[in-house]
Amino acid sequence: MVKQLLAISLALLSAAVPVHAAPPVRTMYTLAIEKEQTARAALADRTSSAAALKSVHAAIASYESLVRRHPTSSYSDNALWQAGRLALDAFDTFGEPQDRDTGVRLLRWLASEYPTSKVARQVPDVLAKLDRPRAPAPQTTAARATQADNSDSQAAGENRQQTVPPAPAAHSCSGRSHSGSGCGRRSRRAG
Repeated sequence: MVKQLLAISLALLSAAVPVHAAPPVRTMYTLAIEKEQTARAALADRTSSAAALKSVHAAIASYESLVRRHPTSSYSDNALWQAGRLALDAFDTFGEPQDRDTGVRLLRWLASEYPTSKVARQVPDVLAKLDRPRAPAPQTTAARATQADNSDSQAAGENRQQTVPPAPAAHSCSGRSHSGSGCGRRSRRAG
């Protein structure tokens, strides 16, 4: 009988305490921020794009995990904002379309699930900027030299051509009297 009570007690205790308890939301958020800082340092380095992207994706996954486990937490809106911005920064750096898609998805999730959040109010502006044409990528020195040579050749050709300014627009009511009503232009009167 004692063995049965001990077995039942042990079974109840093991069922009551989960084996892998999720860390508190604040801890998850702090760890995600640390991963983001590591990812941003890797983005700034630009010498190891594969390692940088891996670091970025790990940070984004940490933020997403926080939101999925604690959707009602006050950290969730910031986690989506930071993850979305990190994904868009990775897209700006490396041009991978899936990073842009991830950033857009996370920011739309933020706007739809947390519409009263301060950061959610910034989402439309960020998404609108994505639709604007981006500045061209910086050129290499060789490309700038080639472009300068082409510009010099074109400029020399333009100097040889003469341009004729456009003729002024014809006045449609020539010869009519302008007293009273009319087009408003004053006619020249001889004498």
